[in-house]
Amino acid sequence: MNFKYSQAFSRNLGILTKDEQICLSQTKIGIAGMGGVGGEYLISLVRMGIQSFKICDIDHFEIANFNRQFGANCSSINKLKTKTMMDMALQINPRCQIKIYNEPITSLNAKHFVEGCDLVIDGMDFFALEAHEVLINESLNQKKVVVAAVPLGFGASIIAFHHQHMSFSDFFNFKQAKNDEEKALLFALGFGVGSYHTKYIDKNYIQIRNKKGPSIIPGIKASVGLICTSIVKSLLWPHEIKYSPHVVHLDFRLLKVKRKLLMFGNRGWLQKLKFFIAKKIYLKG
Repeated sequence: MNFKYSQAFSRNLGILTKDEQICLSQTKIGIAGMGGVGGEYLISLVRMGIQSFKICDIDHFEIANFNRQFGANCSSINKLKTKTMMDMALQINPRCQIKIYNEPITSLNAKHFVEGCDLVIDGMDFFALEAHEVLINESLNQKKVVVAAVPLGFGASIIAFHHQHMSFSDFFNFKQAKNDEEKALLFALGFGVGSYHTKYIDKNYIQIRNKKGPSIIPGIKASVGLICTSIVKSLLWPHEIKYSPHVVHLDFRLLKVKRKLLMFGNRGWLQKLKFFIAKKIYLKG
């Protein structure tokens, strides 16, 4: 096949200008995580015409991933998520340049991963709490915008971080947590400002101590829409982006959206009250 970039992504034009499409084609994005949301971020951004990526993940696909992960199917079982997703991306645009890191994000490799990227996406597992903090802090140290979204039931929530705005540490306030379970609650509370998902999710399936929770594909798609739009806005129309402590939470089942300015992040009195209640519900016993 004779691949032609201009033809492959011509239907983007009219929504994007030719110059904007060229800008996307020359951008490099770092995506940490190739599972539930990260793999879909990669494929969606490739379809938008972005051609250069760094991706990382240490996991292999398994059958428990089938309900939500783009690369999970019968032929990818036990295969590396990074290699599988790279191969899928190259089937869409064979000119893509993708550097793979088959390792988790740590303080030892975060600097190298972020270097050279124009923007960074945190698409790692919800419970990779230390990795979230390391990646976002390193991105801000290098003055790179980093965006993160969390699927929440039939919806999702997004936060964009910028080095001149509230940091990860100040926003989530992990220092008030006594352990990783409490950090997970603070992470969820920071994103879930609308609390929409709590109105229909069975709390018995939220197992913080076992690092397990329910997921469904519309929530993944919601995250993808939020992240990919934010990436394009950051690149082309940065004046439209609201950074932390601004949070956007939408829910397709309830058809609701909330844009919230958490002035003090999780340090505010209302967030602290929610944290106290959440501990009673999810960490009882």
